[in-house]
Amino acid sequence: MRPDPTRLVLRSIHIGRPIIAVGINYRLNIFGFAASTDIIDAQSGSSKGCNFGIHDQKVAMRWIAQNITFFGGDPEKITLAGQSAGGSSVHTHTLEAEFSRSKPMFRRSIIQSGAIGCLGPITLERADRQWKDLCHLWGIEESSAHEKIELLRRVPAPALLKTGSGLGWITYPLVIDEETVLSTNSGLGIEVTMGDIGGHAVNENEYQRPTIDVLLGDIESEVCSYR
Repeated sequence: MRPDPTRLVLRSIHIGRPIIAVGINYRLNIFGFAASTDIIDAQSGSSKGCNFGIHDQKVAMRWIAQNITFFGGDPEKITLAGQSAGGSSVHTHTLEAEFSRSKPMFRRSIIQSGAIGCLGPITLERADRQWKDLCHLWGIEESSAHEKIELLRRVPAPALLKTGSGLGWITYPLVIDEETVLSTNSGLGIEVTMGDIGGHAVNENEYQRPTIDVLLGDIESEVCSYR
């Protein structure tokens, strides 16, 4: 989600303006970004959808907004930063915050070397094709949606990771599931609604929504080399 926090802290201390850098954990790879119609159909209740890693990030953001004061931080000056896939995640949260009726949980965004349009989003139809390959590999393509999920839950995590790699899944982009990420006719093309996780709804007639400042750019070295 963010650049090297050590460098951020050292630089901020050097210029006399210390900051608090917070790194978060969230579901990665197939565990956080697998998506399919089966996954949606197997869910119960009114809250459905995919893009689970993005939801995890939002839960972490809410915790930070509610607790950063106890670490000496200012909840009104939170900056969300990410690189590559993290940059795409930050872009996603920024879009939701800009158009949500809840008070934003951050005031600034840093999007490095990755944004919506570079790393997705992809359609649910495309995600379904990838999901079908996964189910075929494990011999469960004829099972119901609930059975597929339950069977895959029994597969050891390393085996699932190896499966994704074997299928050539290099990246796990955002998916337009029409639940958490919706297609629109606006210039943006999508609308993000990850759900209410305790945000403060505001009355648009009484609340002056702050503008979220965005820093967008690329890092010097875009490609990792392997030896």
